[in-house]
Amino acid sequence: MAFVERDGRRYFSVAYRPAPNSPRSSLGVAVIHSFGFEQLTLHPLEVMAARALAERGMPAVYLQAQGYGDSGGDFARVSLATHVRDALVAGDRLRELFAVDRVALAGPRFGATAAL
Repeated sequence: MAFVERDGRRYFSVAYRPAPNSPRSSLGVAVIHSFGFEQLTLHPLEVMAARALAERGMPAVYLQAQGYGDSGGDFARVSLATHVRDALVAGDRLRELFAVDRVALAGPRFGATAAL
């Protein structure tokens, strides 16, 4: 768990490291959370997915977008555009931590929309 600063914005993120005995993957996954209160109910699923990926050798990052949880920002300013911007921050964080060659963005419901 760590706080990350980007362009004057503060983000809370969690990194899921691959299991030590797992085959290494050049692909990492940034898990993009859903919108509003849905984020609260889907969070356990997002964590389970990130952990399962890491157990199979694929690093993952979960980053709270601006306006959510421990990240900075105001929920009243949350939009698809801010979710997409923050999804890209999650991808950058994944590259920084794990030096992966490729980054996939994935998430449930609205998170999938931002990932696309």
